[in-house]
Amino acid sequence: MDVPEELLEKGDVARRHVREHPKALAGNVLGALVTITAVIVAMVILPDSLYPWAHWAIGLTGTVLIILVLIYPFLQWLTSTYTITDKRLIARSGFLKKTITEVARAEIKNVAIETDVVDKLTKSGSLIATTDSGRTLMFRHVPDVADFRAQLVDVRMQED
Repeated sequence: MDVPEELLEKGDVARRHVREHPKALAGNVLGALVTITAVIVAMVILPDSLYPWAHWAIGLTGTVLIILVLIYPFLQWLTSTYTITDKRLIARSGFLKKTITEVARAEIKNVAIETDVVDKLTKSGSLIATTDSGRTLMFRHVPDVADFRAQLVDVRMQED
């Protein structure tokens, strides 16, 4: 995956650029399947006397729910990235409202990893970075989180 040019400063080199792990969308996919199933069941059990208005209302409601439960979160996921450069750790997210969080690598004091059973199976997890000022940053759903952390710490060690 290519690093967007607006993320890099002059002389800054991207070391690692990843998107959130796809498992972040698992609940949304399940919610979409439940929504589609509910729409189909509702259309089948509705009496013919309510045709076509009730069917249109159910279809429209189902469409809005799919947009809210699956499409919007997918677009959020598509725009959520984590980047390690020579100088910074950058987290970008947001589809309609963009959020960019940056921390200078020299300011990072501690880097920890949190994983659960699903994270271990998918080799992903949360990366928690603490800065010199005590600010704590959590980066969720980082793919291959152990390697990401090692790369962050390795480049930081090279600076020292």
